[in-house]
Amino acid sequence: MFQNRVPDRIKQIIWNDTADDPYSKESVARRLLIHFDYMPFMSDGREIVEKITGYTFKQQVKLSEKNEKTIDNVMRYISKTDGSSKLLYERGSVEQRELQDTIEYIMQEILGLTNDQYLLLKEGLKDSNI
Repeated sequence: MFQNRVPDRIKQIIWNDTADDPYSKESVARRLLIHFDYMPFMSDGREIVEKITGYTFKQQVKLSEKNEKTIDNVMRYISKTDGSSKLLYERGSVEQRELQDTIEYIMQEILGLTNDQYLLLKEGLKDSNI
């Protein structure tokens, strides 16, 4: 069986975003697309999505863009959380350092991410320009 290459932390963002109606045509398509968009060698991916959901190539491009926008928004929140918690850390008191951890925990909960997923996404910010 082929191993999926979509990082769980990225997949989780789309799963969370489509959680209200997980069985809708759009949700199923977006969840499929997140897999195929991370497997560029799967040239039949878009055709498979069309057969399953009925979405045309143009519609799928829009859904892929929606996925990317969602991922970018989450990464922006993580970046801003990291920036605000660094400010607290620089101020130096024990209480402020504990607050930093609390803020990051709250954001993990709000974003529906595990601690590991959040930390891996946060680590990924170093390689991006968000």
